[in-house]
Amino acid sequence: ADDGHTGGVYVRGKDVTYTVEDAVIRLSGDSVGLGGMTSAIAADQGAELILKNADIVTEGTARSATSATNSAVLKIYDSSLLCHGADFSKDTIGPSGRKRDIQGNARCHITMGNARTYLYNTSVVADGWAALSTDIAQGYVYVEANDCHLETTKSGYTAYADGGCEVVLNRCEVKSASMAGVIAGALIRK
Repeated sequence: ADDGHTGGVYVRGKDVTYTVEDAVIRLSGDSVGLGGMTSAIAADQGAELILKNADIVTEGTARSATSATNSAVLKIYDSSLLCHGADFSKDTIGPSGRKRDIQGNARCHITMGNARTYLYNTSVVADGWAALSTDIAQGYVYVEANDCHLETTKSGYTAYADGGCEVVLNRCEVKSASMAGVIAGALIRK
């Protein structure tokens, strides 16, 4: 993935459902952009993607293991997502070009733009920045993790609910080097 624009499996299109089973994907190299076609697995533009029994490892700045964007639905079952990002230290400059309190430079999973993600019995581990992340809701984003292991090993957060985003964790094991969760929008109690 040396050009920064290439990922693994990228699906898009309304009213289509794809299933990927038993995939082993290794991606390295810095990415341009956030999620989408530069991820190891990506659902975009209204597509539904079901991922089962996958083993994904990524390395590189902004290189996500999985992403769901633009009204897509991503369902992940019994999988392992490991995101190393690029080498980083306390002096790291993030993809935005400025230093951050949270170190690291890749989000293992990202959901954006009216998309929904569901994870079941899945391990999501990032060296830094983020395990489960949301951004650019464009109305509403939903992320639900069930019986999952969520971890950042060196720095970062395990789950982030940006404005207009809802993140639900059910029976998950959460380990974080910095923050277990971040709520950037209004807190709604049900």
